[in-house]
Amino acid sequence: MTEPEPRHFNGSRASAYDESRRPLASVYGALYLCANAVLASLAETARVLCVGAGTGDELISLARAHPSWTFAMVEPSSDMMGLCRDKARSAGIDTRCEFLEGYIDLVPDAGEFDAALCLLVSYFLLDPGQREMLFTAIANRLRSGGVLVNAELTADVAAPEYEVLRDSWVALHRAAGLGMNPDYLGRDVALSSAREIEAMLSRAGFTESVVFFQALLISAWRSRVWHGGTGDSL
Repeated sequence: MTEPEPRHFNGSRASAYDESRRPLASVYGALYLCANAVLASLAETARVLCVGAGTGDELISLARAHPSWTFAMVEPSSDMMGLCRDKARSAGIDTRCEFLEGYIDLVPDAGEFDAALCLLVSYFLLDPGQREMLFTAIANRLRSGGVLVNAELTADVAAPEYEVLRDSWVALHRAAGLGMNPDYLGRDVALSSAREIEAMLSRAGFTESVVFFQALLISAWRSRVWHGGTGDSL
């Protein structure tokens, strides 16, 4: 198993998921907008893998901007996948999507994808080895030169600035009307430093990792994988 257990997002939690994120829609929207920008150079007919697709917000953002891209949506929660299907159907993009209920192992290890997204997913894997396995599985499904966009909760908890970031993270959620107990950080979700995440990406086969987005504890990277070579350095 290389992705979060589906029980985390089944039932009432799935149905309430979009509503719970709505107060912070501007933050997630900025992340999707920036992700779109770093993927803008992909081919007109790019094939994109979405790991931990959730209810499909990133899908809608990318599909509307790129009408010839096709998508494989991987999501272990049947309830979340159902919401993703409905959202794609309402947006008129479902014919460009393949919906795979389960884990990334369902996706052929054939290097057929031009890009992959793994947005705020891997931190549910508390074991660093499992997170690295997930990144490796994604790398194996990208063509040489393919791009990964991943977003994580990121902080060096030993650094003096961590307290400022943590307290601001809590304040952001409370200002949005959302309850927030910071004890969940590092307990229920992994909270890794940028150096640790970049080391995982490197061991999984990714190079040219660049942070392109940050919002308090959220950081996002664009990385490439080169099969059989290192490609061009930045």
